[in-house]
Amino acid sequence: LFSMVFTATLGQDEWRRAVEPGPSETRFLPEARTWQVSMFDCMQYEDGTPSHWTTEKIQRVIALCRSEAEVQRRVYGRFVKDSGLKYGAFNRSINVVPPFEIPTNWIHFSGIDLGAGGEDNHPSTITFIAVSPDYKRGVVYRHWRGDQAATTMTDVANKYIEMREFQEFSGNFYDAHSKEFKLVSDRMGLSFMPADKGHDTGEQVINALFKNRMLSIFDITENEPIIREIMSLTLGTDKRSAKDDSVDSLRYGVTRIPWDWSSVGLNINVGVEKRKIYNPYEVADIQRNKDLKTQL
Repeated sequence: LFSMVFTATLGQDEWRRAVEPGPSETRFLPEARTWQVSMFDCMQYEDGTPSHWTTEKIQRVIALCRSEAEVQRRVYGRFVKDSGLKYGAFNRSINVVPPFEIPTNWIHFSGIDLGAGGEDNHPSTITFIAVSPDYKRGVVYRHWRGDQAATTMTDVANKYIEMREFQEFSGNFYDAHSKEFKLVSDRMGLSFMPADKGHDTGEQVINALFKNRMLSIFDITENEPIIREIMSLTLGTDKRSAKDDSVDSLRYGVTRIPWDWSSVGLNINVGVEKRKIYNPYEVADIQRNKDLKTQL
């Protein structure tokens, strides 16, 4: 027999999967009996008599927490980590929303991270983002992660076509290191542009979008890999061992979108030169992205 009681302050993924696995995950230690206890569950003893925990006392604890993530951990016993996270601005209770009907005038973009898949290789991932015409709001509405079977570049291109259905896309961004994918997609009549692969730029853009509530993620099973990675990726993680394939496709998809940062009074400095610009592009790429925005 093994028994343990703890507060999930370190984001331990094994115990998260034992207590609150995602919809598409396999539960860790499926035969174990687990309880996820909140402070509100502790307001009375088993015989019904009141404990020292009252609503007022719990509210005081909540008021002393530094962030919503800490409230979720310490008050509700959730597996939420925010210390040293790459995407610390993400708040699941705010940035993950129920699916809604995307307006017909919204503009669609995609990001693709390419991998060989299978047991020994990184999987390929595809993320779809829809953005309002004023570029002040966007939503991640579809995602695919090729976890199990090995995939060819033709497989990935066909999966993109299957997911896209009849929707027109204004920008499709991919990992330009894969020359094979570009060759395959060109022959299939698809239009893909090289993604901005800079981690600093992409992480800054994603955090700014989440913090200012400009980007949401549909609360659906296929988006869970993105949400899990966002909530667990830490600063300084070795890229070779990082589980960030889903986030990479999101990063590729959003970084070159010409977001209207002026609506939140934000300057994002991402250039080679030390100057501030509104659109989050590297200075060397400004003209190319102006041309892209004109086309859109």
